[in-house]
Amino acid sequence: MNMIESFAWIVAASATTDGLLLLAVLFWPSAPATESSATARRVGVRRLVRALLIVGVVFGVKIVISTFFGVHQFGWIRMAYIDLVVMIPATSAIVLLSEAVRSTDRRRCAPAMSALACVGLLGAPVGYYASYVEPYRLQLEKADVDVGGRVVVRSPIRIGVLADIQTDRVGDYERHAIDRLMAERPDIVLLPGDLLQCTRREYAAQIDEMREVVKRLDAPGGAYFVEGDVDRMDRLTPLFWATPVRLLMNEMVETRVGDQRVLIGGVELRYNSPEAVALIRRLSEAPRMGRIKILLAHRPDVIYELPKDADIDLVVAGHTHGGQVVIPGFGPLITMSGTPRDVAGGGLHELNGAQIYVSRGVGMERGLSPPLRFFCPPEISLLTLTGRRDAVMPPDTAVSLASQGN
Repeated sequence: MNMIESFAWIVAASATTDGLLLLAVLFWPSAPATESSATARRVGVRRLVRALLIVGVVFGVKIVISTFFGVHQFGWIRMAYIDLVVMIPATSAIVLLSEAVRSTDRRRCAPAMSALACVGLLGAPVGYYASYVEPYRLQLEKADVDVGGRVVVRSPIRIGVLADIQTDRVGDYERHAIDRLMAERPDIVLLPGDLLQCTRREYAAQIDEMREVVKRLDAPGGAYFVEGDVDRMDRLTPLFWATPVRLLMNEMVETRVGDQRVLIGGVELRYNSPEAVALIRRLSEAPRMGRIKILLAHRPDVIYELPKDADIDLVVAGHTHGGQVVIPGFGPLITMSGTPRDVAGGGLHELNGAQIYVSRGVGMERGLSPPLRFFCPPEISLLTLTGRRDAVMPPDTAVSLASQGN
């Protein structure tokens, strides 16, 4: 039994303990034995608040203890999530059923308490939707990116973005995501990292399936991948063998789409390492020669490493998953990024003097994290690069990528 399977049992035990504790505090006799008033014995909102506070304190103790066993914040979120969508609805159902079998004069809950128990039942369908429906409501997001201020674009270029597949098993959903993107006939495909999130043994079992899937990413201008949080370099090289996907590790590559030249730079996961910063500088300083310049990175925070007035047309990133859980009017609860909440939430933005597109991604956080998305559906992206067509092109000079330090 691996850690994830063991943790599932721990989460189940934690939720059961919380539920029993909640019921015990709610219905522990508080009135004197001689008290006969039904009103005095009824459980009201005040008792519920007290019970939830006690459960909250116990939950905090469990968090402290779990840190000694290697459980991190995603594990704590999973424990809380199961309480919200399983424990509370189950406890609410028990309360309502116990009331239903009692006569009116023998009921133990005040009307307000019964109403809150009905509300508590909603956690179950909401949890089902968040875990089993929305994570597979794949959206095609389209954005027009104007790069005409710096370069002539003879005809629109279509860039497909496939971020954060981040699955533990390759299945129909992952195949559908790739097939749907390729049906849009992108000229170039960019993959900002995070393919498989699983154990080494599971990876060995899935690598052939994933290789067959990424073989479909055969775009005229190529497909390019950068390292993500769950990727390991020693695994990526054999995975991409005999596929159209090229791994960029602090490297630049020039490609062509028709008669349009595109220069793509890809940085490692540590976007602020000396090697990554040097690559960003080389990309910015590379002679234009009519080329569109794109920086590909896993984390959107790379935008802060761009030099002032960087000569880069577009930054493409993933990592945030759009937050996975979004509160309308507020935005994503957690982004794991230092970029503004609206930027990390996904889409095309201007930040630090540059255009950046952040994808919400195809998959979701795995491992100890609860599998969920809420008001944040997954996406594949199609970016159309457009710009001026009537400017005078600068004369091409024989400058090789090798002379730029590539």
